Formats: sequence, structure tokens, C-alpha cells
Amino acid sequence: PKTPKPREVCNHDCVIDHFKIFKKDMIWDICKALFMLILAYFAFRYVTALKRQRELEAQGVVFNGPFAYFIDAMKLPYYAYKYPYEVSFIMLVTDISDPKNHPGAVGTYIFGILVIFFNKPSYLEEIFVTKNAFYSKHEIERTASRPLLYHNIASMETDDPTYKKKRKALSAAFLKSKMTDIVQMVKSTALRCFADL
Repeated sequence: PKTPKPREVCNHDCVIDHFKIFKKDMIWDICKALFMLILAYFAFRYVTALKRQRELEAQGVVFNGPFAYFIDAMKLPYYAYKYPYEVSFIMLVTDISDPKNHPGAVGTYIFGILVIFFNKPSYLEEIFVTKNAFYSKHEIERTASRPLLYHNIASMETDDPTYKKKRKALSAAFLKSKMTDIVQMVKSTALRCFADL
């Protein structure tokens, strides 16, 4: 009988040497790739935010400057430091919505999301009454209502083809005669809540 040839067996040290080579080369490349991916993500977010900011500035919304996307991220920590015994978000909103400090419309970024504060009722009337056909819900409204009301009128974009059909079906509930009563109830409730604050 023939004796079998002995197989080449890679001992424990051989495996460790191969792993060290892999570890040195590949882990550094993976870290660089992840860093570049994160950098590209933030650059993309900044460019899209800046484009939207320029469109809104053309319509009269005031921002903190071209780097508002990054500068506004420091506003909440600043207000937390400035008012240690108050809720920093409420103090930020109070300061921004003060017509003495910021007349008209003010845009800011809170947690990377664009928020516009209107300090004049005429702006709200223009959005919700005069140009309501062109008004699309904010992405916060759509995102917040999507898990519970998927593909519902509350989470749809105005450009969606099925939006008009759903809006027409609901329009009977929002007749002008009913809306005046609803607006009065909303006003009285809001004034009562603000008086309690």
C-alpha cells in the first residue's frame, strides 16, 4: 500500500500572520471609506439645505447666513447654557418668534430640519388662504404621520396624483360655514392655553 503524502498544515502562527496583514491593510481602508462616506453625506445634506435656503431667501425668509445649517445646530446648546433653568427649545422659539428681534419670517435649522417661524399673520393668511393650492405639507408633518397613517392625506405630498381625489372626498367636512365655527373653537382653545402658560 502507498503511504499518503503529508498535507501542508498551516500552524497557528501562520493564521495569525495572515490576519495581521489583513488587519493592517483592510481596516485602515475601511475606516477611510467610512469617513469619506460620512463626509459625502454631510456635504450632500448641506448642499440640498443651502439650495432650499436660497429659494426661501428669495421669498423674504431671513436666515443666519450661508452656514446656518451648521451654526443653528449650536443654538439649542447655547440656549441651554444661557437659560439653565428653562427649557432651551422654548427659549429658542420665544426669541425667534419675537417680532422685535426678527420681523417677518425667520428660518432656522433644528436638529437638521428646516423650520420657518412666521411673525406676521399676513404671511400665514397668504400661505393657507391666498396660495393654499400651492402649499405642500412640511416634511416633519409627513414623516410624523406616516407610521400611523400610511398613504393617507395627512402624509401625502400635494403633488401626489391621488391627493386631489382624497381632498375632494373630505372637502364636504370643511365647508366655509363649518370652518368659521371650527376656527372660533381653535382660537378660544389656543387663547385659553396661552393664558394658562
